[in-house]
Amino acid sequence: MAYEVKEGNGTLFPNDKQGNQSSPDYTGNFKIGGKMWNIAGWVGKTKSGQSKMGLKISEPQAKGQSNNQQANDDLPF
Repeated sequence: MAYEVKEGNGTLFPNDKQGNQSSPDYTGNFKIGGKMWNIAGWVGKTKSGQSKMGLKISEPQAKGQSNNQQANDDLPF
């Protein structure tokens, strides 16, 4: 049985960067308002040396669809 994400919850998994150091350290998804969202996290340190994690939240994309294609789909013409 597949894992079902409950409302207001999500999961982050360690990301295999495959040699690309700008890739996020963690990726995953969560559910808010009945909609699934992607989340990415980068581990780092503040200027004072304190540990932190920067996050980016984005809408899921259809397989094989780029950001530009998704933006153009929303245009009324």
